[in-house]
Amino acid sequence: MDSRFGSEAVTKKGKVFKFDSIECLVHYYLSDNISESEISMLLITSYTNPNILINAYDGFYLISKSMPSPMGEFLNGFSSKEDAIKFQVEQGGDIYNWEELLNYFKVNR
Repeated sequence: MDSRFGSEAVTKKGKVFKFDSIECLVHYYLSDNISESEISMLLITSYTNPNILINAYDGFYLISKSMPSPMGEFLNGFSSKEDAIKFQVEQGGDIYNWEELLNYFKVNR
């Protein structure tokens, strides 16, 4: 697993679901496998600081065809909008917050 792309869902009962990519977390979150009321935390690693987990709701997400991710969605997470913009300027693509990202995946399934 490439630590730049890791993510986790933690239930209120303390069960941890680990994913190799943010897109896997999004697909799991949007699936019928778990309800939002069961979730305690959603966490991602930032592309620029992969050793620290951050709250997925606070992250910013860049989808850029110039930046591959493990599951082929070209999705990269960042802890700040400024970091996402820096990569967007260099690599192109679109920036989303968590809610916008969920809507993007709902529409583009």
